[in-house]
Amino acid sequence: MAPRGASKETQSGTGSEAPRASLDAGVLRLAVLAGITALCLVVIVYLLTEVRQKLDELASSPADNMQWSLAQLEVEYLKLQDATSRARLAKLTREPQDLTARGAGPGGSGDQGETQPLPSALRELRRRYDILYARFETLGTASLYNRALRHPAQGGTFDRIRTEVYALAPLIDGSDPALTEALAVLDVRLEDMRPDLRRMLSMANLRLVAQSDTARLDVQSVLKGLAAASLVLLGALTAMVVLFRSLARVSQKRLEQKRVASARLETIFSTSRDAILMLDSRGKIIDTNRAAAEMFAISPERVIGQPVGRLLRRDGTDGSTAISGRALFDACAVGPRTGYRLIARRCDGHRIPVELSMDSSDSQGAPILVCVIRDISHQVAADAELKASRDKALAAERAKARFLGVISHEMRTPLNGILGAIDLMAENDDPAEGRRFLEVVRGSAQTLLQLVNDVLDITQIEGGDVAIRRAPFDLDALIDDILASEMPRARAQDNRLARIGAGATGWVLGDATRLRQVLLNLVSNAVKFTRFGSISVEPRQQGDRMEILVRDTGIGMTMEEAGRVFDDFVRLDGAIRHQIQGTGLGLGIARQLARAMGGDIEVASAPGKGSVFTLSLPLPAASPPVEPPAPNTEPGPVQVSPQRILLVEDNATNRFVARRLLERDGHRVTEAADGREGVAAAAETAFDIILMDVSMPVMDGFEAAAAIRAGPGPNRSTRIVALTAHVGEEVTERLRAAGLDDVVAKPIRARVIRRLLADPDGVRGPSRRLTPPQEALGPVRRMGPPDDSSEG
Repeated sequence: MAPRGASKETQSGTGSEAPRASLDAGVLRLAVLAGITALCLVVIVYLLTEVRQKLDELASSPADNMQWSLAQLEVEYLKLQDATSRARLAKLTREPQDLTARGAGPGGSGDQGETQPLPSALRELRRRYDILYARFETLGTASLYNRALRHPAQGGTFDRIRTEVYALAPLIDGSDPALTEALAVLDVRLEDMRPDLRRMLSMANLRLVAQSDTARLDVQSVLKGLAAASLVLLGALTAMVVLFRSLARVSQKRLEQKRVASARLETIFSTSRDAILMLDSRGKIIDTNRAAAEMFAISPERVIGQPVGRLLRRDGTDGSTAISGRALFDACAVGPRTGYRLIARRCDGHRIPVELSMDSSDSQGAPILVCVIRDISHQVAADAELKASRDKALAAERAKARFLGVISHEMRTPLNGILGAIDLMAENDDPAEGRRFLEVVRGSAQTLLQLVNDVLDITQIEGGDVAIRRAPFDLDALIDDILASEMPRARAQDNRLARIGAGATGWVLGDATRLRQVLLNLVSNAVKFTRFGSISVEPRQQGDRMEILVRDTGIGMTMEEAGRVFDDFVRLDGAIRHQIQGTGLGLGIARQLARAMGGDIEVASAPGKGSVFTLSLPLPAASPPVEPPAPNTEPGPVQVSPQRILLVEDNATNRFVARRLLERDGHRVTEAADGREGVAAAAETAFDIILMDVSMPVMDGFEAAAAIRAGPGPNRSTRIVALTAHVGEEVTERLRAAGLDDVVAKPIRARVIRRLLADPDGVRGPSRRLTPPQEALGPVRRMGPPDDSSEG
């Protein structure tokens, strides 16, 4: 919790952090060494146990006894085989004696009480078999012998030989005559098993030798591990001794630096720009700094011992309440707390928003709380401003969504008329009906064009792209033209439309095009909302300003509706109730244009009593030019001689319409589908004029015009006219820089095209001296304003 007024050195703690870090690192290393030492001791104890166990195993290793026992198995087997051979020999010796005894007869001289050799040999045979049987039984049940005798490499030889030996038991334990008769067979069987027995015992002895070697190697490995662990333990103990001495030096240095840090913190505490309060466990102030005295407008002596609730309060819906020390301690129960917002109450009654950074600690066994308090009045104000900006942005998004919804709805009506009339024309062969359908298409298309123009006007106005061009014009003629254009609609509504007022206004200085747009909106709006009534236009000259009043006896408005009528997309209840069509854009555009010209529009109205719209503009008197300007005269039919025209347009439908318009007047047209094709065509053939679309793929109109002007072809000085739906000063400047002469706003009308082709001011002579485009061109002129609905 470094106060705001603390220096960087103090905040970073360079005076004490280094030894503290060194001490912490030393303690960590000491802990690591202690862990290593403990681990080494455990390993040494374990290895000592292993060594002792291995030595005991080596000392009491039965390997020699096992080898002797295995050797004894073969010895006993050989003795059994020898006893079998002796019994066979005794049998052969006894047979001649039996023959002699039978020849002597009962009265012979044979000695019946003499011990015969065969029975004795048979008893010895049975005794040797019992010994061998016992030896097999012992070896077969002892685990020590099983690892050698029943090893997978033996292939089960031991069990097979033992089984065959066990199978001799019935014969061995049978009668002497039966055993005597089987001695030869028994001898052969024992002789057949002898090689397998010897091979099995040899492999078992080799296995026992390998086990003995392994045991000795295990003891050697354990002794090596014991030695390594002892060395590691010795190194760890040495390092611990060195580290203890190092920690002692670091602790001494840290103690010294703590004294310096304590003095430094005391300086920070007293000089901090943030208020600092120290609280005891009861929530009472035990210490403070000078910044706190200034923030709360109270001397440090008076604040000591006061509860913190006297200075800090919590803001709530029903007012502020005093904060308790317990609440602050609880807020820091899980660690330091920052961003804790409260209200600071000064002694003079003034309240300011503050933010606390708090932490608790122990001082001489008692808990204390340190609170760093910062005035956040500016931050709160900035947050409020940010919230207002966010709300404004959200409102703009909602307005945008509403704008798109209204536009899409309003566009469907004329599109429905156009598509419906086209369907009817496709199914009808009557020329008279076809002309009526064409009028429907023309009227719906004009409505759709007016809607697009209104949207473009809004876009230009909101983007600050409204250009006001002042020039002398005849205001009387302009008003008469507007009245004449609205007269058919007024008569259709059974209305009277007239101009009132004494005298003529004459020539004035202003933007005639924008004024015509404003007045036309006001007059057409008055005609739309009036039936069986009257509409009048009254100009009033007041010095350099002109007031033009448009009165109607229509349905009127309430005061609340009059306050909203100039907003975009506002359709009043009366318009909806009387089913009067419109987008709600015209009056908003009119007011914005009026303000752009330095004027304004006001309205006075009452329900059922009509409305009065007052347009006020700076229109000072001006002298008329020698010849009346073209906007105030009705031009006659335009006669244009055939010309060679290059038409550069990416849209196939637009190319078809433009080509038919031009070829109908006798012109020769060459088409290009994009800017690159247009540049290629201009490089090969000379044209009288080039009609250039602006937005195209591959190469747009700006790049194509610049390439034609800079290239060596025959059209470097040919007049280039832009065909575009984009209007505005930015577009005009880019067109001028690219080398274009004029602009025709889409949609293209036949009368505008004829007037363009007949305009001698835009035609460049073939012998004219070539200069860079920026110098050779005058201002780019816009031909055919968007509201020009005339058709040639």
